Amino acid sequence: MSMIGNYRRLTPLELNSLRENPRSVMAFLYSADRSRPPENRHLDIEKSWHVIHFLLNGDAWDGDSTLVNVVLGGSDLSDEGFGYGTVRFLLPDEVREVSEALSDVPAFELLQRFDAEALNDAEIYPHGWSDDSKEGEYIRGHYVALQEFFDQAAKAGDAMLLYLN
Repeated sequence: MSMIGNYRRLTPLELNSLRENPRSVMAFLYSADRSRPPENRHLDIEKSWHVIHFLLNGDAWDGDSTLVNVVLGGSDLSDEGFGYGTVRFLLPDEVREVSEALSDVPAFELLQRFDAEALNDAEIYPHGWSDDSKEGEYIRGHYVALQEFFDQAAKAGDAMLLYLN
């Protein structure tokens, strides 16, 4: 089974409601028919989550206090597991800070950090990285989508949920 990186924009009011009742997160993320929220409120970066984190932070699991929030940061909504780990959240100010930090790292600069051997040595998911140009395009596409998603959320004053499923 694959680990997929997901982001869900939400209003501060919606976040406060989830913080008061974290067990309602599944109902919030998935309707009764398990359909997804509107496209502009949800982003799926597939298996690129770990490589994006690594290229931004230079570490498999840690990093700069702002850039770590792009993928692996945030505060736990609860200690209850969801998919792979917990659902985490970023407050609107943190979303804005992440958006600004992402805008400082253009996609071409991020891809200059790509080193298949270093990724494999660091055991970056999904493993088996190569110098094939398709790898770079895969990462670039998801990174640009992530930049745009955070930018839109920051401009709207939204909070953000982060989770792996």
